Amino acid sequence: MQGLEKQYVPPALEKIIGKTDAVVVLGGGAVRDVPDISGREALSAVSMNRLITGVRLQKRLDIPIIISGGQVFADSGTEATVAEKVLLELSVPPQQIFTDTEARNTTENAVNVAALCREQQWQKIVLVTSAFHMPRSVLNFADKGLDIVPFPCDYQLSGKMQLSIFRFMPQGFALELSAMALKEYLGLLALKIL
Repeated sequence: MQGLEKQYVPPALEKIIGKTDAVVVLGGGAVRDVPDISGREALSAVSMNRLITGVRLQKRLDIPIIISGGQVFADSGTEATVAEKVLLELSVPPQQIFTDTEARNTTENAVNVAALCREQQWQKIVLVTSAFHMPRSVLNFADKGLDIVPFPCDYQLSGKMQLSIFRFMPQGFALELSAMALKEYLGLLALKIL
C-alpha cells in the first residue's frame, strides 16, 4: 500500500490558487437503505474522506466542484447524488456543484469528467481521490486532454511506520489493505497492457 500512497503528495495551496478551474472528486462507494441525517443513503468512509477534502479545497480555491460516481451495484447508492446532498448541507452553492452520476469505474470517471470540462471550457483540474487510488486515476485521466493537479487524500498508512509487537499479529484491516492494494496494482497493469 505504501508504494501506491507515496507516488503523489498534495501540492501547496499557494501553487494552485487562481490556477485551476475545478476540483474533481472521484467516488469511492455509497450505500442504499441505511439511515443517514438526510435520508436513506450514505457515502462510504472512503467517499466521505474524498468529499471532505474536495469541499475544503473548493471553499479555499473558490472554484466549482465536480463529483463523479454512479450506482455501481444494485444495492449501492448513486455516489454523486448522495455527495451532492452532503455538499448542499455544507453550504456549497448549488451553481458550484457539478455531478457525473453515470460513471461506474475510474475509466468512466475520466471520460465523463473530461466531457463535462470540455462543455464548461475548463482545462486545469485538481483531482481528489484516495492516495492509494491516485496512480491509477492519473493514468486514466492522462490522455483526456486535461491538465491534472493530483491531490491525494484518505491515506491508509502512517507516513512513518512504527515497529511494535502488534504489527506481527493477524489483523483484518491488514487483509483489507492488501486487497485494496492488489486491486490497484492489477488495475495499473491492465491499463498498461490494454
